[in-house]
Amino acid sequence: MYNINLNGRIYFGCLYVPGVLLAHDFYSESDQFRVVQLPDYPDHNKDYKRTLTTSGGFVMYVRTLAKKDETVLKIWRLMNNDDYSWELLWEVGFPITGNYAPMAMHPFDVATVYLWSQRDDHLVSCNLRKQDYTVLGDAANECFIDKSVCKKSVNELWRPRSSSDEDLNFQVCIWLFQFVIPRWMESVPRPPHAEMIDTTSLLSHASATHERMVREHETMMRERAAIMGDESNDEYFWMG
Repeated sequence: MYNINLNGRIYFGCLYVPGVLLAHDFYSESDQFRVVQLPDYPDHNKDYKRTLTTSGGFVMYVRTLAKKDETVLKIWRLMNNDDYSWELLWEVGFPITGNYAPMAMHPFDVATVYLWSQRDDHLVSCNLRKQDYTVLGDAANECFIDKSVCKKSVNELWRPRSSSDEDLNFQVCIWLFQFVIPRWMESVPRPPHAEMIDTTSLLSHASATHERMVREHETMMRERAAIMGDESNDEYFWMG
């Protein structure tokens, strides 16, 4: 059993019931689950590798197929409507070869997908618009990846199977649970009639106020010493 929780909806899937998701909208008046068929079911091609993930506020369905000179990616997104329909976003022949398993997509960019190379045991970030890619986790970038865990998990799921076992050949996985801090969409609330100043102005104002208070205190202490007939006494209390 696997699940995705997104925008008040939860999606359940099960390896023993291939090709469908169960969806429930917690903001709906109905207490019933909807059955959502995956866009390529019942295509049981055992060479496909599939995953469900999220990007741009949508549930995304990613499928890869290794060919001689390229890796073909097809990516659908589940529309946020009442009929739970799928929209095909990408169908790209990407210039990489080998067995690549889809892992996830960028949470905000629907043109960035992450694949795991079963041949070379590394994670690849693919830009579908530019048709280029970056190997993650090497010395050239700041990305830590536990390759042994990834390799074990991918190989267990995508191990060779009998072509007669069609239900097991139609497997969909969820590798990564993406938790992203929401972007602050509006200005920070402020009390009524409060003057808005930026951070630089605030620091400058605080510094000028402190210097003015120090000068006023120095003047007051000198005047007090003069009144007491101790003008030679230059010692006074310092406000730091």
